[in-house]
Amino acid sequence: MLRKISLFLGAFAAVAVLSLGLVRISASPSRGKEAASARGIPWPAVIAHRGASALAPEHTAAAYETARDMGADYIEVDIQRTSDRVLVAVHDETLARTTNVAEIYPARRDSPVTTFTLAELKRLDAGGWFNRKYPAQARDGYRGLRVLTLGEIIGIAERRNPKPGLYIESKYPERSPGLEKDIVTALKSRGWEMNNAGRLIFQSFDIKSLERFRVYAPDAARVLLVSEEMSDETGLKKLFEQAAESGCGVGLVGYRGWAWNIGRAHRCNLVVHIYTVNAPAHFRLFSFFGADGFFTDRTGELMAYYGRRVPVSP
Repeated sequence: MLRKISLFLGAFAAVAVLSLGLVRISASPSRGKEAASARGIPWPAVIAHRGASALAPEHTAAAYETARDMGADYIEVDIQRTSDRVLVAVHDETLARTTNVAEIYPARRDSPVTTFTLAELKRLDAGGWFNRKYPAQARDGYRGLRVLTLGEIIGIAERRNPKPGLYIESKYPERSPGLEKDIVTALKSRGWEMNNAGRLIFQSFDIKSLERFRVYAPDAARVLLVSEEMSDETGLKKLFEQAAESGCGVGLVGYRGWAWNIGRAHRCNLVVHIYTVNAPAHFRLFSFFGADGFFTDRTGELMAYYGRRVPVSP
């Protein structure tokens, strides 16, 4: 009986080792590293999701300055356009979750960001909600933080040497025709070069938006964001083909970050960044599967996982 159990355990261990080996081969991480290197993209990449948003209110100066000073490779920015055509950093279609819009403009609490002027947005408190939701991370200085313009975020990035890269998403582009051109124009006016150096990455869930970025900045890196719904409706094979045609990478939701999917993307010469990953156990798992970097709210934890020194304490 003991002999049979030993044989079974031995066979199980052999199958497990073989399976892990096949997973590793399927992931082909060296291809991802080569693809990143070809575009000047840091490997593996630390992408501060909306700034250091586990420590400070997302898309505010506090979040971006913290991520920048901690040494993130990229600060990630969601860009929309106001009714007076100013580029601002807000993730949601409306302002209710991350500002006091219901207090300042009660009749417009559910109105899209694009219907507000910059002056109206600047009246809002974009930080107080964080203190209420996350009391352990609350700071007096977070109250009264303002919605930022793209120009202000560029300034935050530029006030450190070396400066972090910018990973910019066109948000709800259908609401703001010409949004991609405006973003590229704003960056060029500040001296950001559209080249293979990897300091700028444009991203979108909308393939048409990504193609417009290609028109206005053909040499800049472009990443197709892929949601779980997109993978179900369109299929990853077609999405990866579209990403390879219009850009150089995919931002893959963690629910689809399996080794065989990452491997398929790598075989299309795509860089694979997984979103949004915050737990060290998940850093280990997806890295084993071949991920080339992560969007994370927890910049410091990802830096530590990669064995990189954090220049300042969060």
